[in-house]
Amino acid sequence: MDKKDLCCVDCRTKACEFPEVDNPEYCVSDRISEKKKQEVKKMYIDDEFNSKVFKISSQLEGNYYCQKTRVEETVMFLDRMGAKNIGVISCVGTLGEAGIFSNILREKGFKVIGASCKIGSFDKTEVGISEEDKICPNKYEPYCNPIMQALYMNEQDVDFVVVMGLCVGHDTLLFKYCKKPLTVLFTKDRVTGHNPVAVLYNAKSYYGKKLKNVDTVNNI
Repeated sequence: MDKKDLCCVDCRTKACEFPEVDNPEYCVSDRISEKKKQEVKKMYIDDEFNSKVFKISSQLEGNYYCQKTRVEETVMFLDRMGAKNIGVISCVGTLGEAGIFSNILREKGFKVIGASCKIGSFDKTEVGISEEDKICPNKYEPYCNPIMQALYMNEQDVDFVVVMGLCVGHDTLLFKYCKKPLTVLFTKDRVTGHNPVAVLYNAKSYYGKKLKNVDTVNNI
């Protein structure tokens, strides 16, 4: 690979985290002008919402690193943000998990407004999906409706939205149309029990045989 095509994902020095380590010659930070760096730094300081989110998330990282689970961190984050009404957007297939998490929120004093991915939907064929592309062809199968989920939440009195288990691409549309601040609790991966990084952890063993042409070089 040409050096000019290398970037952060190819770096193993982590020089940006350790000042005593020299940046690699393709370091992305070195490609960013000092003016742009200063402009972005001010965005963390001058914007009230940015500053609040960044400080609280940094406090949680600094005080509970490798101690709290994602669920615990999310609840603590919402509480410290002063959120009262929480929107929970979930895949219909993870409503069980969404229900458990919502009950945790309710026990902590939050109000929950939930929306599954099938709200306001019709059969998939009505939005251009062919029968052969259904999970069960020739049967009624409602399409996932992330745009409706987003628009519904936009109309609700929610302070924050928590996203749980949406499909790849459906989350893209949700992020595009949702105007409420949001965070992701987990992503969908039915094969690994919603633990997609398990594939990466096993990229050199079992999944390496399935993920052909995946570059797992660690010595760039």
